[in-house]
Amino acid sequence: MPRRQRHIKKEIHTCLNCGTSFNSPDNYCPNCGQLRTDGMVSVWDFLKDAFEDVFNFNGRIFLSLKNLMIPGKLTRAFFDGKINSYYKPVRIFFVTMIIHFALLGITLNDLYDSQNFQQFGRASVTREQALELLDSVRDKYPWSGQQEQVLDTLTKEVRQRFGSSDSTDFSIAMQPIKIAFHDIYSGMSRDSMIKTYQLEGLNAILAPQLARLMRSPGDALRFAIGNLTWMILALIFALALVMKLLYIRRGRLYVEHLVFLFHNHAFGFLIFSINYIVNYFLDTDIFLGIASLLFAVYCFVAMSRYYRQRFFKTFVKSGILLLSYFVLFAIFVAITMLLSILLY
Repeated sequence: MPRRQRHIKKEIHTCLNCGTSFNSPDNYCPNCGQLRTDGMVSVWDFLKDAFEDVFNFNGRIFLSLKNLMIPGKLTRAFFDGKINSYYKPVRIFFVTMIIHFALLGITLNDLYDSQNFQQFGRASVTREQALELLDSVRDKYPWSGQQEQVLDTLTKEVRQRFGSSDSTDFSIAMQPIKIAFHDIYSGMSRDSMIKTYQLEGLNAILAPQLARLMRSPGDALRFAIGNLTWMILALIFALALVMKLLYIRRGRLYVEHLVFLFHNHAFGFLIFSINYIVNYFLDTDIFLGIASLLFAVYCFVAMSRYYRQRFFKTFVKSGILLLSYFVLFAIFVAITMLLSILLY
C-alpha cells in the first residue's frame, strides 16, 4: 500500500465527514471525496498532508516549472483547457515570488544589517556623549591655561575621531530640516522630535519616520520588501489593462493578459532568484546582465508565440509594454515606499 494511504481504514463503511454509507472498494467517499479513515493518522502523514495542503507541492509543480522555461507554453496550455495538468497561474506566481523575495532578503541582509549600517550613528552618539563629558569636566573644576589647552585638544580629537557632521538634512516639503544625529540614533521619541524641531504638517509625519528608518534600516528594508509583493500584484493588473489596449482589435479577454503576465513574472522571479544565488556564493553581479537579457528575450518570444502576430508588430508592442512597465513600476514603487515609511 502506498505511503500516502497508510491511514486508510478498509473496515470504515460510513464517511465520517458527510455520513454517506458506501461498500465500494474505493478509498474515497463517493459523495464528498474524503479519504476513508477513522481520523487517526501518523505524525508523518499529518505533517505531509498539512504541507501539501498549504503549498500543494506535487508532481505538477515540477512539470509546471519545466514548461515555464518554454516562453508562452503554460499560457497557451491554460487556455487550451489543460488546467489541471499544471499549477494554476496565480499559485505558481506566488510560489516563485516567495522564493524570489526570500533570496533577495538573504542577499541584502549583510548589506543592510542594522548593526553594521548604524556604525556611523553609534559613533555620533558616542561623540556627543564624550563632548558632554568633557564640557562637564571643564565646568566642574578650575583649570590652568595649559590644562585648558589640553581639554581643547581632546575636544578636537573627539570631533575628528568620530566625524565632524552633526546633523542630516531631510528637506521635506520644500522646508530644510536638520535633525541632529545624536537625537536620531539615541532614540528620541516622536513627540519630543516634533516639539524640539517645531515640526508641522507633513514634516511632523515624515521626519520622525525617516529618523526611525535610519535607526533600523535593515528592518525597514525587509518591511518594504514585504509590501513590494502586493505592489507587484497591483502592477500586473495595471499592465494587463495596457495589454488589453494593445490587443483591443484582436478581441483578447482581460484574463488572458493576466495569465500571460503571471507566467512571465514567474519566470522572471526564477531567473533573478538564480542571480541572487550566484551573487551570494560568488560575490559577483556578472549574472545580473545575463538574467535581464534572458527575461527580455523570454517576454518577447512569449508574446510572439501566444498572441501570434508578426515580428514587427510584436516588437513594437513589446517596446510599448516595456516602457509602460518602467513608468508604472516607478509610480508604484514611489507609492509603496511612501506608504512603507508612513506605516513602518
